[in-house]
Amino acid sequence: MKKFTADADNLFRVQMNRGKQGQIPNLPEDIPEPEIAGVYVGRGRLTSIAMRYFDLAWLIENGSTSNKAVPKPSQADAGTVILAFGDSITQGLGDTPSIVEPGNGRRTGGYEPKLESLMPNCVVYNWGLAGENTQQGLNRLQLEVLTNPADYILMLEGTNDRSQLNDPALTELNLGLMIDQCWAKGVTPILSTLTPDTNPFGNYEGYDVSIRINYNPRIRDLATTRGVILADQYNGLRYGDPGWLSWTDDGLHPNNPGYYAMADIWFQALTTIPTVETTGVSAITATSASSGGDVTSDGGASVTARGVCWSTSANPTVSNDKTTDGTGTGSFTSAITGLSPLTTYHVRAYATNSVGTAYGSDVSFESTCSGGAIVIQNKTFEGGTTTVCECTESITIGPGVTIKSNADVTFKAPFVNGVAGLTIEEGARVRIYP
Repeated sequence: MKKFTADADNLFRVQMNRGKQGQIPNLPEDIPEPEIAGVYVGRGRLTSIAMRYFDLAWLIENGSTSNKAVPKPSQADAGTVILAFGDSITQGLGDTPSIVEPGNGRRTGGYEPKLESLMPNCVVYNWGLAGENTQQGLNRLQLEVLTNPADYILMLEGTNDRSQLNDPALTELNLGLMIDQCWAKGVTPILSTLTPDTNPFGNYEGYDVSIRINYNPRIRDLATTRGVILADQYNGLRYGDPGWLSWTDDGLHPNNPGYYAMADIWFQALTTIPTVETTGVSAITATSASSGGDVTSDGGASVTARGVCWSTSANPTVSNDKTTDGTGTGSFTSAITGLSPLTTYHVRAYATNSVGTAYGSDVSFESTCSGGAIVIQNKTFEGGTTTVCECTESITIGPGVTIKSNADVTFKAPFVNGVAGLTIEEGARVRIYP
């Protein structure tokens, strides 16, 4: 009998009871789906690794002595890179075989291999961790998960908040902070409602009611207000065909067919997202600029709103300042207004359909210091830079304006107000012309 063991650093070793090493067992011919077959790996307790993820030649050559990790495809080779993030339901508990070890960014099981089969030009990495609540997930997301480059992250967190009787408002807050972290890294988040819980032990029917009326409405509202794509796993699994009772064995975790159903719900969310590109920024002044975008695909659902959004922080969303410039596919032009002089801004095009809101790339620009009447405040002129602020009416210097040593700044307008409030470091050069 052959046995697989795994070292603590995620290396895999094949052993035989008689001491022979480096031999891979052949899969039985009667396995109906060999592409998702798994092998058991012992690391204090049983877990499983999908056999299709092993490079068998590599494993035979290196299995007993190598200090290399099981190779992953590079991002260039992978096409679309997706991070599956959540608790035991993302990890793959309840699958066949059940995944009882944390995903840790591996390609293991659960809905992950099923989603890959629906999207051939993508790779999905499993970051599920059983027992995790949203507060723990918030910390892990930043420290471990988002250190990996990706296009999308599928977030299903909060089931353990419910079982631990955490306030649904705290769950919503933590999920919102997770969304912020994803946008800051340039990764598009897709949010999921919590899955059903009809486990027959304890007050689990009450838990399912709580999921339905206390947690999921907040998650849906959060997706709407933050402009995030929503995958409604709860409704899809609870009321789909044949439905939750056929898609779970323990009432809490999906079974193998249930994980296929989950993968299909994620797939629908991923493939019905609009596609939009951000155009360059032009006609930049102290208070305005021009940009726009091009909706190249509606994702199969009509685009009901499109425009650009902007902020002084990277990767702005529709929660920030935005324009609304028509509907449907095609190109559009947007007028960006209300800017402050000499300020760096970020702009992205967006397009919204019935599934959610998609964004184009982040484009940055700096407003100028010219025009009619302008107000400059909360601005630091760095050393070694030369800046000319020239206006036809007036320049008003507000609070928080500092001119660093070795900076060269010129203010030129018929009226220059607020000069006494300037903070000028020694060595700075300042010219003021009426």
